[in-house]
Amino acid sequence: MAALYERGAAKVYATARDPRSITHPDAVPLALEVSDPASVEAAAARAQDVTVLINNAGAAVNADFLDSPVEDVRREFETNFYGPLLVTRAFVPILELNGGGHLLNVHSVLSWVGLAGSYSASKAAFWSQTNSLRLGLGPRGIEVTGLHVGWVDTDMAAGVDAPKSTPEGVAAQALDGIESGALEVLADDISRQVKAGLSGGLGGALPAAHRLRRASWAASSVRLLPERSSRAPVAPWPGTRGPPRPEGIPIGFPCRRRAVASPHGHD
Repeated sequence: MAALYERGAAKVYATARDPRSITHPDAVPLALEVSDPASVEAAAARAQDVTVLINNAGAAVNADFLDSPVEDVRREFETNFYGPLLVTRAFVPILELNGGGHLLNVHSVLSWVGLAGSYSASKAAFWSQTNSLRLGLGPRGIEVTGLHVGWVDTDMAAGVDAPKSTPEGVAAQALDGIESGALEVLADDISRQVKAGLSGGLGGALPAAHRLRRASWAASSVRLLPERSSRAPVAPWPGTRGPPRPEGIPIGFPCRRRAVASPHGHD
């Protein structure tokens, strides 16, 4: 959160199902459950000064397509695909009214590698959603960046025996991408290797995919973490279109630039 203020954010809305769980002194608590349309609309009604929206809430159910209940697959898509869509639809009018802005969607290296069942499928669908939104939002003055990353050193990857990126390092690259207007940010070596391999056909990404498979992913690290699927900071940030505004990332930041986002912890 400090990085947001260092880059000029005037306000950061931190969201959770229970906003009382938010203890950061510089955050504005905001209730949000991304899979609940009423909750999303209520959050948008309170955060009218947002100019940058970061969709980073996520769940890791990893349902098997053949053996797991279909309801588990649906549950993952509700959080990882439909949740960000609901949030984006609610905040796009706000970004437009504030003179335009930026949308950052947090994907995963597993968007390109089907190693995690429903999780990989939901992230692949989310990646496609981002690419479609970019075409629709550009004419409306809203830029769109997709962020891909592998293992991040958070609670959800605690059981993984593999190199991990720091949350601070990923956040810095994400914010660099927003400021530069990048279409895509590949935040670690494994994401860059897998993406480069795609140009060689399906087999081109296999070497990096095998390295991912060899990583030890403990069952405790891939279960659905309820709080992680609902949180989303929001804040204002300088530098978007239009004159400076007094305030206003996951759900967003206001000021010269604002934003909406949620803490990363699901990849």
